[in-house]
Amino acid sequence: MHVVYHLHGNRILCTIAYLATAMTTGYAISLSITSNRTMKQTILVTGGTGTLGKQVVKQLIDKEYTPIVFTSKENAIIEKGAMPAVGNLALNTGLHEATLNADTIIHCASNPRNAAEVDIQGTANLLASIPSHKSPHIIYISICGVDKSNYAYYQNKLATEKLIAASRFPYTVLRITQFHDFILHRMLTPGLNEQESFIELPDNTSFQPIDIRDVATYIADRIDERPQGACLTIGGPEIFTIRQLATTYLEYTGKEYAIRESSAQSDFLNIFRSGINLTPENKTGAITWSTYLRNTLQEPQQS
Repeated sequence: MHVVYHLHGNRILCTIAYLATAMTTGYAISLSITSNRTMKQTILVTGGTGTLGKQVVKQLIDKEYTPIVFTSKENAIIEKGAMPAVGNLALNTGLHEATLNADTIIHCASNPRNAAEVDIQGTANLLASIPSHKSPHIIYISICGVDKSNYAYYQNKLATEKLIAASRFPYTVLRITQFHDFILHRMLTPGLNEQESFIELPDNTSFQPIDIRDVATYIADRIDERPQGACLTIGGPEIFTIRQLATTYLEYTGKEYAIRESSAQSDFLNIFRSGINLTPENKTGAITWSTYLRNTLQEPQQS
């Protein structure tokens, strides 16, 4: 008996051939049995302990993968069913070991406060650390509108996209609109004035918020798809003005606050005035703003 294995993509084809010789007849009888068994990819998630990364890891575990979580923390708390890989993108440590067997790298790691070192240089370090015999699919998490803004962080994200596109690796860039958490904690609650009972918001801004869990599901569902070699853009299921978002938020919190709008200018705020953060033709996900608030806060208060 002899066994022959053929590697075909992420599948192993196993052919078992039995050869028996009938001594009395002199005829050789050959029996070939072929089985087809799917092998799970090895998936590395950078930023796997971050807001999106944690949800991606959960989704992968639910799909029976054993993701490798790249983290700079020695004692990081990771999801049961995942494996840690300790290192640092900016310092270029632990990357060779982490990428050694990776078939797919979901690159979630980012740092708006230090994007030049973490996003750009960190990504360069990541790509350079991948063994020469490997060609993993790089899935890079970016932001809707990075190619249309002068905002410094967006420019760094765009530079990182270009770095990946110019590499030898197959890739997919996923540009995403703002998360629900971003709307709540970055755009709404900082404007609350508890003493005078009002909320101040940047005027003429609109958003297409998407839930982190929907994004994680979208990513996990596409692990076995071919690399796009391009940018894909997705946004949430609904588009709102910031006044509409704030009104629903105030209803759920029971706050009877006035809404004031400010004309303050900045490259950051102008992103949301320009509409480059919206992608109405690519609405994705099922979790709405109201559902998010209901799950995060409480039921609307009756006045």
